[in-house]
Amino acid sequence: MVTNDGLWDWDRIGSSLPRIALDQIASVPPPRAGLGGDFPVWRWKDKRVFTTRSAYAFLALDPGTHYPAVWKSIWKLIVPQRVRVFVWVTLHERLLTNAERVRRHFANSDLCGICGGAKEDLEHVLRSCAIAKGLWLRLIPSGARVSFFSLTFKEWFCKNLFDRTFVTTDDEWPRRFAIMCWLLWKRRCRLLLEEDVGVLDDVLVTGNCLLMQTKDAFTMLVGSNARNAVARTWCRPQPSRDMNKVADSLAQRGRELGAGSSAFYLPPEGTTALVIQEQGASGAVPGMHARGAPVISGAAVGIG
Repeated sequence: MVTNDGLWDWDRIGSSLPRIALDQIASVPPPRAGLGGDFPVWRWKDKRVFTTRSAYAFLALDPGTHYPAVWKSIWKLIVPQRVRVFVWVTLHERLLTNAERVRRHFANSDLCGICGGAKEDLEHVLRSCAIAKGLWLRLIPSGARVSFFSLTFKEWFCKNLFDRTFVTTDDEWPRRFAIMCWLLWKRRCRLLLEEDVGVLDDVLVTGNCLLMQTKDAFTMLVGSNARNAVARTWCRPQPSRDMNKVADSLAQRGRELGAGSSAFYLPPEGTTALVIQEQGASGAVPGMHARGAPVISGAAVGIG
C-alpha cells in the first residue's frame, strides 16, 4: 500500500475504497520504519494518557456544549448577574417555555403564545420566532445568516457566547448576544402578560445601553481594585516604649531579688504595686490593661 518513496500507493487503493475512506487515509502519514510501530493513545487528554477522570468528563459532557470550560465561562461573562443566570438556565434547558411547561404538565398547549404557528421551545423563542428573527437579521451580517440559523440550538448558543464566528467585527459580540437573548426572553414574558413592550428597536437600544453601563461599571471596578491593590505583608507589632520600660523594671527587680523572670497571662499578686513604685506613679502604669497587668506582646510579665 506504500510506494518505494514512502508515500501512499493511490493507484492500488484509490479504486477500491470510497471517497470518505480515502480522505481519512490521506490525513494519516504512511508507515515508516524510523517512526516505530503504531500504539493507542487517549485523544481526550493532552498527554494522550488514559485517566478515569477524563473518561468520565467525556461521557458526562453534553455534545451540544463541547466547548472549553463552557460552564465556568458563563460566570466570567462581563454582563449583569441576572443575565449570567439566564444563560446558565438556558444551557440547562430549564426555561419555562410552553414546550417545557407541557413537559412538566403545567400547560396543555406547547404552541408559541406570540405567533401561534410553531412549538415554543428554546430555539423558537430565542432564534426562530418572528420577533427574535427580526432582531438577529439586524445584527448578523448577510454572509453569516445561513449558518447562523442552521445550527442546532446548543451549538448556536455556545458559538455565539464564546467566540465571534458570525460577527467578527464586533469585539463585544458574546456579551451583546447574551444580553439580547435575555431581553428577548424578557420581552416574550411581558407580551404574554399583555404588557406594553414597545417596538423591536427598543430591544436594540436597551441592549446597547445595558452593554455600555456594564462595561463602564466593570472598568470602574477594575480600576478601583487596581488602585487599592497594595501588597500587604504582616509585620509583627512592636511593643511601645512604655511597655519596654515596664519589662525592664520587672527584669531589674528580678535580678535584684536573685530570681528569674517568667511570663504570666495574669499578674502575680503584688506585681502591680512593685511596678507602680518603680515608676514613681500613683495611678495606672502606661502599657497596662484595666486590670493592672503590664503587657508585653499579649502576655503579662512578672517576677518568677
